[in-house]
Amino acid sequence: MVVYQSNSANKRSRGFRAGAEAAYIKIFWLRRWFRVRSLSRFAERRVQSRKLPNHEDTYPEPGKIKVTEDKPRETREEWVISIKDKVDKACGDVPASSWDKLCIYRVPHYLQENDKKSYFPQTVSLGPYHHGKEHLLPMECHKLRAVHMVLEHTKKDIETYIDAMKNLEETARACYQGPICMSSNEFTEMLFLDGCFVLELFRGTKEGFTEIG
Repeated sequence: MVVYQSNSANKRSRGFRAGAEAAYIKIFWLRRWFRVRSLSRFAERRVQSRKLPNHEDTYPEPGKIKVTEDKPRETREEWVISIKDKVDKACGDVPASSWDKLCIYRVPHYLQENDKKSYFPQTVSLGPYHHGKEHLLPMECHKLRAVHMVLEHTKKDIETYIDAMKNLEETARACYQGPICMSSNEFTEMLFLDGCFVLELFRGTKEGFTEIG
């Protein structure tokens, strides 16, 4: 069955759709207006909070540029004297004679990073740089055995060697790069033990380790 609408019904339907479309468009533009207004206020508050300089402050004319210099806290003469004192102190802390004796250097860090086994002892320590490392301590007993062997075949008292190393302490310390964090007795004992160990190592290489025990 076909139902025909009257002309008045069609007009009312078209009028309703037109009114709805007009209301939608009005709401759309109101929302846009409120959004733009809120963004504008937000931007104004942000500019005020930052206290941005105006165009003249940001881009002054060439003739109006002001150059400000920090006022020195000391005079030029005082400044030069302070630099000279720093140079003298640096030279005084490291006597020139010590550079002539320096001959045992630390391995630079950039060489250690990728190949530590090539630069760090794996079995025995000789000298102060790796002295006391835990994985090297088992060899300390062999150093004491070497001392005993040296005393046996030289027939000298242990004090003779200790006193000799004590007299060489200052010269030996100057050979190493950087500060050595060891007391006088610790450093002298290290020289004595390491020295005897190296002597017996050379003797064993020549005469045979089986022969010398």
